[in-house]
Amino acid sequence: MIGNRSIPGSNASVIEITELLTDELAKAGSQLKIKPSKVISGSYSASSSGKLRYTGLSGSSKNGVSYLGFRFDGERTYLKDATLSKLNRKFKSRIRGAVTNHIRRYKDKTDLWLSDHIDRDYLLSKFLKREKFDISKGPKNWTFWTYAVNAEKILAERALSPRIFQQLIGFQRRALPFIEGTIQDAVSKPR
Repeated sequence: MIGNRSIPGSNASVIEITELLTDELAKAGSQLKIKPSKVISGSYSASSSGKLRYTGLSGSSKNGVSYLGFRFDGERTYLKDATLSKLNRKFKSRIRGAVTNHIRRYKDKTDLWLSDHIDRDYLLSKFLKREKFDISKGPKNWTFWTYAVNAEKILAERALSPRIFQQLIGFQRRALPFIEGTIQDAVSKPR
């Protein structure tokens, strides 16, 4: 698709169009390039239920079109798997860091005291807090949950059937047990 128009044709014409776009970008400056690994082509057709069905022709996307952290499969919009993986890695890294810093700060305290005095709600709120999305506060005050709430709302307004919250349910279920396990592992290590 270019803008709101689809490009009709076969896989061969997609290659021609990609080459044309590459040539046109080169005229605008040598720094602008189309990364071949990011180019995918496919088609949408109506399924028996009247929904769009995506069929990949070339490129690495088998589950629809990915753009700016989202994936559209013709019926629903999701967060990309890579976006969720990054959230998971960031969450685990920050939780481990916060627990380690707490234990270093109070290294003379008992294991029970250390475990009891870690604010689990605060740790959860750093990722799962739902706030009003206020752009004037700047991204430093936003959480991933704030981003997800805003994205779900915007995608729903555009009838793109978002499934973002369904994807985040698993993350939410694993968050507190991960925090508990990290705390127990950290306090049981010799200091």
